[in-house]
Amino acid sequence: MIDELRIKVFDIFMYSIMIFPIMTVVTDSGIINKILFGLLIASYILIVSNKKIKKKTFIIIFIMILGYLISILNTNFPLVSYNMMFYYPFIIIYMLFINDYKERFIKWFLENEKIVRLVIKIWTFIVGISIFMPSSYYIKEGGEMYFGSFVNTIFRLGPACILIMALVLISISLYKRKGDLIYTLIPMYSFFMGSSRTYLVVGIFIFLIALYIFFNDKMKFFFTLIPTIIVGGLIIVNTSLYQKILFTLDDSQYGDFWFRVTSGRSEFWENDLIAWSNVSVIKKVFGAGLDFTHEVSNLWAHNDFIEILCANGVVGLFIYVVVMLKSILKEMKRSYMLTFFVFIAWFFNAFFNMHYTYFCCVLGFPFILIAIDMNTKINNSSSEAYREQLKDKTSEEIVDADIYTSETNN
Repeated sequence: MIDELRIKVFDIFMYSIMIFPIMTVVTDSGIINKILFGLLIASYILIVSNKKIKKKTFIIIFIMILGYLISILNTNFPLVSYNMMFYYPFIIIYMLFINDYKERFIKWFLENEKIVRLVIKIWTFIVGISIFMPSSYYIKEGGEMYFGSFVNTIFRLGPACILIMALVLISISLYKRKGDLIYTLIPMYSFFMGSSRTYLVVGIFIFLIALYIFFNDKMKFFFTLIPTIIVGGLIIVNTSLYQKILFTLDDSQYGDFWFRVTSGRSEFWENDLIAWSNVSVIKKVFGAGLDFTHEVSNLWAHNDFIEILCANGVVGLFIYVVVMLKSILKEMKRSYMLTFFVFIAWFFNAFFNMHYTYFCCVLGFPFILIAIDMNTKINNSSSEAYREQLKDKTSEEIVDADIYTSETNN
């Protein structure tokens, strides 16, 4: 009875993730997403309750929570945004959760192809319609017009695009629905027509992963790479975003090259780091407070590494980098090229924008890793046998196998 309930709770966990990209683009209110976030946390607790936790996972979470509590004690309340209390612990626990229970996630994807593809289609339909609506475009720097769909900002639309592209990768790799590559067109349109150079770069590298998995052949991939680059170049020079790129390259504009590349962020990065260097040792180690960068520069750092260093200290940053790099570099045994692509997608976003504070980015990123992992496994000679064997396993057998494999491999 308890095991059956746990399986249903896992469904709720996954359904909540599936709803996120749709709700993100149809409303700019955070209430619904906060409810979904609450469902994720509650279902996670129920899923792992009374289950064996990997020793290294327990140690990492324990140290993370200890440091986080010290950071809270160093925080000046009230916070500018109370969301900052949840972003960091969530990404650490979520990534560890998927690493330890990966086959349980894969099994769910294999059993719920219709749901995954339905989410992709609904999201594509909604954002696709908005392309033809003048209200979906907004004017920004220099009077240039950008696409933001119903939420009128790439900083809500972009993360949703990343999650949808991650689901498309799942569809292409797990379900062998190669025709679903077409569903990357709307996200790519959003990246090209949006106002963020960072999300454009991230989108391009995720698209390259999709293209590689689509062909599943290095020669075919490289053969199509040049025409793909040419088409992308022809598109970008006819977008408003191209003007931002020209601004970056124009030495006659205000600020040095690094200032223009970072849209002025390098200036407050310097201020944040100088202020951090002057705090006490305990604050350097465990964090100077969740609002520290905002108190210093009246802005968040827009850089994962600086934000976490200031808010959660050296310990917090070390845990974040280790968890993310371990998850990414694990795929090197599958493909060095795809590992490089996914690393750039994460690092570029984390460095120039922020990865861990955008929920759809956080939710979708490990699905990209699962798609890379499964693309190799399913293309082996025993792929069909593997799929059937996984489908036949009970959820409890999968969880036990995941934990055992994790412990013996570390």
